[in-house]
Amino acid sequence: MNVTRKPVHIFFIEHLLYSVYLFIWLVLAVFVIPKLLVRYASVVPPEVAIWVLPAFTMIPIVAVLYFWFPYSAVRLWVAAGNHNDGIGQYAWRVYAAGIFVVFGFLGVMTLFSAGDFFELFHAPHKG
Repeated sequence: MNVTRKPVHIFFIEHLLYSVYLFIWLVLAVFVIPKLLVRYASVVPPEVAIWVLPAFTMIPIVAVLYFWFPYSAVRLWVAAGNHNDGIGQYAWRVYAAGIFVVFGFLGVMTLFSAGDFFELFHAPHKG
């Protein structure tokens, strides 16, 4: 894996800045999408409209937090080994391991729970 960024760059750009972007996206989505759905109610049927807001909010959360952050943590781990020695390398690697474990675990649990989520749409079983 060729990592050219320093750990501090990965931290500020990929962890903090992307979190700010995600927050801005979610705020805009929560305030703008319902207004658009009301304005274009004749275009978007209610069966579709009920899924628009969750899709525009949950998909970015899952993509950024549960899949991009663990990948970025691996990049941070490698960059710490390439650019730091001693306590700096140890500190960046502890941070990267923590991010990987927490958000990686949440991503795996999200994948496992996706099957339960889609089972909600099946016709109820008559016994």
